[in-house]
Amino acid sequence: MTHTKILAAISALLIMVSCADTDQYIYNADADTSTSILTYNDALERWEAILSSESFVDATDVIPTSETDDEYDDYLENQESTRRVDIVFDADTAYVTTTQSDEQVHADISGAHVTLRLDRKKLIITLSGSTTDGSLKIYSENKFQLHLNGLAIANPRGAAINIQSKKRAFLTIAAGTQNTLADAQQYTDTIAGEDQKGCLFSEGQVIISPADANGTPLTTSTNAAMLSTADNAAVLTVTGNARHAIATDEYLFIHPGIQLSVSNAQKDGIHTNDGLRMTGGLLRIYAQKDAVQADTLGIRMTGGRLYTCAKRPYNADPLVVTSPAVFIGISSADAYAASSAASSSTSAATVIYGAATSN
Repeated sequence: MTHTKILAAISALLIMVSCADTDQYIYNADADTSTSILTYNDALERWEAILSSESFVDATDVIPTSETDDEYDDYLENQESTRRVDIVFDADTAYVTTTQSDEQVHADISGAHVTLRLDRKKLIITLSGSTTDGSLKIYSENKFQLHLNGLAIANPRGAAINIQSKKRAFLTIAAGTQNTLADAQQYTDTIAGEDQKGCLFSEGQVIISPADANGTPLTTSTNAAMLSTADNAAVLTVTGNARHAIATDEYLFIHPGIQLSVSNAQKDGIHTNDGLRMTGGLLRIYAQKDAVQADTLGIRMTGGRLYTCAKRPYNADPLVVTSPAVFIGISSADAYAASSAASSSTSAATVIYGAATSN
């Protein structure tokens, strides 16, 4: 099947599902064993074609105002981040600046590898600059905000960001910035009893949302418009050279206004012990195993777009996609795609496109 025919078939399905609530649609492309599985650039080209044809405008989030709401604590707007720690990576060096005492914020720096031990509430840690031999590890008994403002970290020894805390980490991306994380092909910087399951790893929940340059949350109306203008986008690209790209032992929550790409993961693009929650955002995931593995709570989308290309487009039960959210999975194992349909609940466009090839 040609590239043009494949895009036309997917576009037809998207038109069908945009008109009414439907069950999951399965599109099984013709398998061609003489050609290779899609490369990341192949997948990116097809995602972009679908995205442009849909004129995607992100969802508008509704911020819970009652503390009894189950998701109240998953919104940075309901938190305080008033005490700053600034980290600037500059090639083989990192600089840490803070007004907090050493007992409250203790920094160990070795070249551009930084370890923070935090004993302070309401902290915002801002990261900027670039390094090809650096990392950040955080220990904390309190939730905190981690703000990426034009950051590029590659770590040839292990994870790029390793959060050894079971508390919430509010990961914010500055609007109008490009941020990249890449880990080592083999982890040599390890400590017995500590996990680092991926390039971006956390023991606790990770909540990702956009912010301004200072880390202040953006209004929901701003979030909804951000993806339509590339210059204003809050962008994070993660590469998992050893295992997973993004991994958490709790859940991952994506808010509107985020562009998150996994350019490659040797195992899973996103791996969570609990689940993936999306109220908006644009996620593109290219992985060798599962695009998304969500063990306990599955995947729940009420907004945004999730585009995947992997051996399995998702490994989660249940998969719940509610309009206006869209999930499109490109799989190299169409037998899995067909068998997985019965366990999914959708009222928006969900297309599993099987046996993906580069022809």
